[in-house]
Amino acid sequence: MTALPRIAQHTGLHAPVGALPYDPDEDRVQCHLCGGWFRALAPAHLRRHDTTADEYRALVGLNPGLPLTVPSLSQLRADQLKQRIDSDERIQAGMKRGRHLARSGELQELAREVAQQRGLRAQGEHTLAESGRQLGHRRAAEFRRRRELRAQSLGFAGLGDYLTERYVRQRIRIEDLARELGASVSAVRADLDRCKIEVRRGVPRRRPLTDL
Repeated sequence: MTALPRIAQHTGLHAPVGALPYDPDEDRVQCHLCGGWFRALAPAHLRRHDTTADEYRALVGLNPGLPLTVPSLSQLRADQLKQRIDSDERIQAGMKRGRHLARSGELQELAREVAQQRGLRAQGEHTLAESGRQLGHRRAAEFRRRRELRAQSLGFAGLGDYLTERYVRQRIRIEDLARELGASVSAVRADLDRCKIEVRRGVPRRRPLTDL
């Protein structure tokens, strides 16, 4: 399994930042926040994570205009738009007016106005990206607090003590520790890194998970 980038490990994300994972066999995209696979990360789904599409893109490092859908849906919407252009007289009239503006030189003036608006929008996108980073830090802190409390509920002084006993001494697998803590594998790897515990490679666990 390919390791997640360091920023993804420390925000508890389920997929690498900067890309929207896509499974062509199942025709699904993956949500970074919960790890689920869907045909589209719809507004209703994102609301369950207390976020919006723009905030989600900023948090996981996606381009602001990237569709949060599978390619087949994006293509379907493009085809529907083409059909509307071919059949909707209002759209055709708008395109005709656009051609007239281009010939008259008015389009260049409008382009300058749009460029100014984009400059203002870029400032807004920068602010949104900063908000996304802050949101990521808050989520990461909350997830770490939950893992800390879970370790304490299992009878350990803290998360570091838990990892030292369960991973180093009892040699429990990271995947099993993640289930026990109610966390993602990447989050447990990040905890091991913070506690300066070296991750084993290909070593099977020697004791059952229930041996506390």
